[in-house]
Amino acid sequence: MVYLPTIPFNEISAMIEPLKKETLIANAYDSAEVDFNQLVPRYLVHKKLLENVYITSIRRISHTEYVCGAIIPQLQQQFLSATTKPTENILLLSEIGRQVVLACAHQSGVSLDFAFVLKQFTSELKSHNLSLLQDCMINEIKIHALMDNSIDSSTSEYSSTSELKFFARDKLIARNKLAESCMPYKRYKRLRNLGRRKQFSPKDSLPPLPDQVNWKVQQERRRIKPLNSSVLAISSNRTKTVYEATLVVDEQNLFFFDHYCDHVPGILLFQGFNELASRYCADLTPNYVTQAELDFSKFAELNYPVKLSVVDCNSINLLNSSIQLQATQNNHLLAQGTLRVSNLEARNE
Repeated sequence: MVYLPTIPFNEISAMIEPLKKETLIANAYDSAEVDFNQLVPRYLVHKKLLENVYITSIRRISHTEYVCGAIIPQLQQQFLSATTKPTENILLLSEIGRQVVLACAHQSGVSLDFAFVLKQFTSELKSHNLSLLQDCMINEIKIHALMDNSIDSSTSEYSSTSELKFFARDKLIARNKLAESCMPYKRYKRLRNLGRRKQFSPKDSLPPLPDQVNWKVQQERRRIKPLNSSVLAISSNRTKTVYEATLVVDEQNLFFFDHYCDHVPGILLFQGFNELASRYCADLTPNYVTQAELDFSKFAELNYPVKLSVVDCNSINLLNSSIQLQATQNNHLLAQGTLRVSNLEARNE
């Protein structure tokens, strides 16, 4: 006869409870009703123009978990992408993710007069499922969001890490992860002015920052028109060691500048990296940025040139290439990261 060791009931319960919790959360995600029929208030996602709001609903599943709905408007499908279908472009899903984080934070109680500062960002497209979004009739996306927040009581500053999963027709199409801090606007303004003094001399003419930002003041309605899709001005020829460009900061581009912004938006820097990496890998045709990992260290001022450059690259092969890039302004590093550029047609053959 074989005697099996006995496990106390309380230990069995301790092992089962986490599994039960995971199952309950998974069921809650699957069963959560997501409404795609109307948009959330534009101030929740820091937008002035209704055309730039993508989030349709927010459902809180637990203290840290949310399920959100989002749509891709037809107008943006015609407007966003430089060389690919917008739904294959990592930019649009990243903007949807940014809006999810903002809306969930405000729904959980973060004040509207807080400023959000992006520190790190990663995104990955699941290329084998992206074909679901190539049909313009499929524009509904469901997002599962896991948010971990901590607060420094001495400064009222939040540190937040958000993990997002994007689904179309219940199939995973992308993952995002964001690390950021959010703080009262007065503290943000002090830190911005301190950073400016370190990056620029007193003789440099930088416009003053506003005293406050009111997201509930609606912008007069303006039609988003298809503008020059490229956000780069190539400033040197491609060589084996140098490939760089100047970022085009067009404040009339209503996707990136929907509202007043005191710096170059991080999403615009990201799109500049996307374009530069895609152009650098011109031998992979057609190519798409399918993965990105970015670190933001300083703000980019609006009225000084921003230089983007490729700093390293592995060998470009038939399927993909990993590109390391950086953004600088006035000889200061603003952001750096690694992007993976893939030939999806070759991958899918």
